[in-house]
Amino acid sequence: MKLLIALTKGEFQVSNGQTKRGLAQLLVLTGSLLLLCIPGQAKDLPSAARPHPAEKRLLVIAPHPDDESLAGAALIHKTLQEGGSVRVAVMTNGDGFRRAASEQFHLPKAEASDLYRLGLLRQQEEVTAAKQLGLQEQDILFLGYPDAGLRHLWSGHWSRQAPYTGLNGFNHVPYRRAFRHGSPYCGQAVTDDLRRILTAYRPTHVLYPDPHDVHGDHWASSAFTQYALAGLPLTPVESTYLIHYPQFPKPQSYRPAHPLQQPKGLEDIGIRWRSVPLGGHEVQQKRSAILAHQSQIQVMKDLLTSFVRQNDLIGKSSIPLLQNGGPASELLDPAGDQSGDAAVDIRKLTVSRRGEQLRLCLDLARPVSSEHRVTVRLRMPQAQGGETSQLEVKVHQRKLNITSYPELNSRVQHPLFWQLQGERFLLTLPMSTFRNMGCLMLETEVKQGTSVDRTAWRRLYL
Repeated sequence: MKLLIALTKGEFQVSNGQTKRGLAQLLVLTGSLLLLCIPGQAKDLPSAARPHPAEKRLLVIAPHPDDESLAGAALIHKTLQEGGSVRVAVMTNGDGFRRAASEQFHLPKAEASDLYRLGLLRQQEEVTAAKQLGLQEQDILFLGYPDAGLRHLWSGHWSRQAPYTGLNGFNHVPYRRAFRHGSPYCGQAVTDDLRRILTAYRPTHVLYPDPHDVHGDHWASSAFTQYALAGLPLTPVESTYLIHYPQFPKPQSYRPAHPLQQPKGLEDIGIRWRSVPLGGHEVQQKRSAILAHQSQIQVMKDLLTSFVRQNDLIGKSSIPLLQNGGPASELLDPAGDQSGDAAVDIRKLTVSRRGEQLRLCLDLARPVSSEHRVTVRLRMPQAQGGETSQLEVKVHQRKLNITSYPELNSRVQHPLFWQLQGERFLLTLPMSTFRNMGCLMLETEVKQGTSVDRTAWRRLYL
């Protein structure tokens, strides 16, 4: 194996026969070196040397091959033009799209083995697209987790002892070019990979899916990224992008001479959208990158080419800090984003800290009744590996059920107070539940019959 180390000008190689001490001295002497993660060799990667403070390093998190082309082309181009570097971490190989596999391989029905073949093809398409954006193959990190399965890894298959089986038939990363070949399909493995990449690359900027994206792989990628960042001593500039959302982009057609407009419904909930312009040549580069994903173009061309516009949209949201006795944090939820049924439509979630209590207030568009199923999910990021700390509170038929997961069993107490009051659900938890924890992640869900609405997974600092 050889370690490839990129310099500001030129490249050189260090053979595997050199001592670790010699390599460490070399990294210290060069100072501004960037370590390039070699696919399949994650276990051998040393920590990156401290980069030059003026150097911009952008890490793009893409749930599937093509997402960085759709939403990150402008920021990638801008970073490279400024002399910075870019890495793209592709969470899945897009190997769960049966329709694409059937079309690509001319099959009446795609089986698991066909989806695996599709995953191999989409890896190559991603490399071709990346070169259109000015990147090289070594800038792309394929994590290889299950397409259409990331939300399951986040929500129900966290432990290595209970891996998820993907639509491709595997319960582990099967791709030889992956960042960690053989890694189990579980949430802890995803988090470990992201933290390994973040620690080695030390990005100054991270671009990841917006938590309001309605696609399961996208909102889960957002949650995993937030979780990984919360457990590390890094403070990159965080930005988000949107792909899957009602009436976005509008219109869904090829309009290269038109701007990409802000998504309707997300303007007034605290997200600040910034337009990153693309010049005429950059628009054509982006178009070429998108068209390189031929397996997707043949089944969803209108959606993909809708992102060939005069600009990309980058979102920015504040991360609340809950201080004892300080102002409450309002996490607004778009109207009708998950369900058109106003009976379950969440308007906002308000969180505050008062003494030894954490107070949550969920406001709906209509009165809350005993027929509603209200769920509050909390997750506490851990700095070290191991089981995640989780707490789930459910209320239905005026009965409360509280479930805790490993590492909280000894400290979880029942809520001090809960109440259904008009359009509000009120919940108070003891701060002792979160002792020695500096951060928590939060999601709420309201169901009635088949209708459901959820707030996005967001993190708050305590």
